[in-house]
Amino acid sequence: MKKRKKGVILIVEGVTEQIALGTILQRLAETLNLRVTVVNGDITSDDDSEPSNVRKKLGDLVKLEMQRSSFRKDDVAGVALLMDTDGAFVPNEAIMEINLGEKVHRRRGSEASSNFRYTEECIFTTNRQKAEVRNERKSRNMMLLRGMKDVRGIPFAAFYMSRNMEHVIAAKAENLTSREKSLIASDFNDSYVGNLSAFKTLINSPDIVKYKQIDGDFRQRYVLSWEYIEQKGSLRSLARASNINLLVELLEHFGNAQNSNNS
Repeated sequence: MKKRKKGVILIVEGVTEQIALGTILQRLAETLNLRVTVVNGDITSDDDSEPSNVRKKLGDLVKLEMQRSSFRKDDVAGVALLMDTDGAFVPNEAIMEINLGEKVHRRRGSEASSNFRYTEECIFTTNRQKAEVRNERKSRNMMLLRGMKDVRGIPFAAFYMSRNMEHVIAAKAENLTSREKSLIASDFNDSYVGNLSAFKTLINSPDIVKYKQIDGDFRQRYVLSWEYIEQKGSLRSLARASNINLLVELLEHFGNAQNSNNS
């Protein structure tokens, strides 16, 4: 009798990540049951998120998806979390305060209409102190999460997109409206869902993979990828970079294990 597909839970911040990547990743791991959980927020930067409770927040998201998908613990091969860096690791000197009256290309419905505007060199904000606190909170939570090896007893790994998904998949560093983000996500899915080899070439290109490439095992390369983006005093978390190639590698590993179990 054919065994039930192992589940993999992928947690993302917004629906555009699901649109852009969900079907592509499922096709790369056809022997797995990939379930995408959309948070509609960022558990690393929420005002009430701290290292003392962010692990529980993640666990609660996993528990909810397991209930929704009728997964038992043994049904799930692993959990992955995909996070935007949003410049969380930049030095405070790279955070610039502006007055609301200054011209900062504010656009209705865009990130520029909130309290932050990003470039590859700095973060503009209406309140520098709050931005510094946000970055401290977000960076600490991200570092805690990326150091976790399991959640609710299930293998776990965290991955980043810098500065965000649109920056990674479309080289769009400017602040975008929600509609623009949705169009980019849909176009990306349309372009790559039928050309998985081109997708893998893109996410492994030197334009995106900035950390040092070694022949070590997955964990070594995973740690290196995070140490690159976290480097103290650097602007790397504002620049275009990602370790999503390792997410694909992990999914393929789970898929190969599923094939071995079925043979």
